[in-house]
Amino acid sequence: MNKQEMPNHAEKFQQTEIFRNLIFENIREAIVVIQNGVMVLCNSKMMELTGYTEEELLSTPFPEFIHPDDRQMVIDRHKKRLQGQSTENLYMFRLLRKDRRILWMEINTLLIQWENAPATMSFMADVTRRRHTEKALEKSETLYRSILNASPDNITITNLKGRIRVASPVACRMFGYKSQEDFQDRSILDFLAPEDRTRAEADIRQLLENSFKGPVEYHALRSDGSQIIIETNAEIIKNENGNSMGIVFIIRDITERKQTTEKIRKWADVFMHADWGLTVESADGTRYELMNPAFAQMHGYTLEEMSGLSIKDVIAPEAREELSNTIQSIHDSGRRVFESTHVRKDGTVFPVLIDATAIKDENGHVLYRAVNVQDITERKRSEEELNIEQVLINNLMNSLPDKIYFKDLESRFIRINNATAR
Repeated sequence: MNKQEMPNHAEKFQQTEIFRNLIFENIREAIVVIQNGVMVLCNSKMMELTGYTEEELLSTPFPEFIHPDDRQMVIDRHKKRLQGQSTENLYMFRLLRKDRRILWMEINTLLIQWENAPATMSFMADVTRRRHTEKALEKSETLYRSILNASPDNITITNLKGRIRVASPVACRMFGYKSQEDFQDRSILDFLAPEDRTRAEADIRQLLENSFKGPVEYHALRSDGSQIIIETNAEIIKNENGNSMGIVFIIRDITERKQTTEKIRKWADVFMHADWGLTVESADGTRYELMNPAFAQMHGYTLEEMSGLSIKDVIAPEAREELSNTIQSIHDSGRRVFESTHVRKDGTVFPVLIDATAIKDENGHVLYRAVNVQDITERKRSEEELNIEQVLINNLMNSLPDKIYFKDLESRFIRINNATAR
């Protein structure tokens, strides 16, 4: 990588980091990363849902936040997932808030690597309202309309054959139709992509046989032919005598969530596979919060070895005195590109080009620094060789008795030797 390429990489990383931060903190769902039974990362939505501070969440075993009746189920599924066994990725459990209120949570979990060790990343949505809605639908058909109009989810009611009787206003927005009448007496399968209809038919049969395990995901068709991804749960509607009367479907558009998961994966790929050093440094300038393999390799360390080092440990002694001033300059200006000297594990020093950006909150407080580091040893060596070559050429030209000079296309002198000057 040459010097000219450096700003492009820095700009791409900065944009990726900002985009990741926007996604992580503004998504409507809580996101947590769990490793060894505790949370190692959570977003602000998790704090909002639970009422706990980030410090409390990250210092307390995760099972402590789960309702006792659901705790073993969640632990068992977590263990199976870490062991590579088949288990449900999407299910519900009850979460205990700090004020001891209970929330119904819908959790979608995937297995990831966090700092070279197995961990799980979970997306959790508060479905307490939806859970209550499902229960309310069993009590009285009179409540259906008010619930349909108030629910943020698409609630669709069909007969036992899947013909739509009622669709909530959200269905119109979700599928791009003007009126709820556009759904009347149509099969709910009509709104699914052809490749998913056979599976959906089987799911409905299982529901009628009391063996359905939801929620499930399908590709759905909008009125303009475009596709969205929906998450669907369903329940049989029974009368007071226990006789089946219809089916209620609770449908949520999870296209954004799916896209977010994919974008987070891509961001992780960029970070882990870049061939230049990338780090996330603490706001106080003392430690690395994250680093990629290229940064560790550049300094002769493994990721595990380097995770225990401070920022000062990798800076050459002669550059350490300016560290605090440099950090303050980055915080004041927002971004700074500069050269410095780092030290490898074996004690050798090498020049680096650093592009550092201060990531701040809405109040201007620095949260962390995103830093791009490039080893410029080869560039420095080339510059030195070029300087030596220029000195030799100048000496040779000036030692010759003949006049030697160079002109540009407009006949202006751009270089002459001593003989020409005389």
